[in-house]
Amino acid sequence: MGNSCDAGSIRIVSIDADNKIETHNPMDFCSGKVIVNNDGNQVEIQIRDDMVAKNNGKWKFKDNVLSMS
Repeated sequence: MGNSCDAGSIRIVSIDADNKIETHNPMDFCSGKVIVNNDGNQVEIQIRDDMVAKNNGKWKFKDNVLSMS
């Protein structure tokens, strides 16, 4: 899977307490700023494009699950 943008997709790879490695669904990233906030309990990933609002997105990674919020 991919997109037609120069930036490509962002992928999350995680490892749990049992050393199980997992790849999660890719997040399409075309342009804008990627902002990652880690509060210790969860990781929030935001994509902000001030020029093209449809490129904005927000994801949450918590308990080894990636979800769009």
